[in-house]
Formats: sequence, structure tokens, C-alpha cells
Amino acid sequence: MPPKTTPSDNCPFTFCGSCVRNKDKEEQETPRVYEPLENENNDSKALYALACFKGNQFRVGDGVYMPPEAFNFRYVADLQGF
Repeated sequence: MPPKTTPSDNCPFTFCGSCVRNKDKEEQETPRVYEPLENENNDSKALYALACFKGNQFRVGDGVYMPPEAFNFRYVADLQGF
């Protein structure tokens, strides 16, 4: 689906649909936070109730699946006893 933007008449540059699509794609791939929460501990942490990433909304308490290779940890658990 093409973007819903149109070039302005007072712009001296040529309209580039590919640039608009690339910007929209980059915006979708950048995580955004909304609805700041009060910090009860008075520390330097910033807390938010809502995060948006790739068109999905995530709220506090939502569950997500993270594949094992998503993060690299310093310590590896020994699971041979299970």
C-alpha cells in the first residue's frame, strides 16, 4: 500500500516515495514508549505503562516469547540435572 503523504507545493525538492516508505519502515522498527508512570522509589529510572514496537502494543504485565538467542548472558545455567 503506498504512503498517504503528498508533496507540498512550496518544497523545492522532488518527492521521493521510496524515502517515505523507508522512513515509515524505520519508524515501525524503532521502539516507542508512552504513558509515563510515577516513580515511587525516587530513583533515576523512567517507567512507562505502554511500549509500541513493529505495530504491536505492549503493556505492563503482557507476556512475550523471547527465543533463547535473543540475549547473550554472561553466566550459562547448567541444565544437565533436569
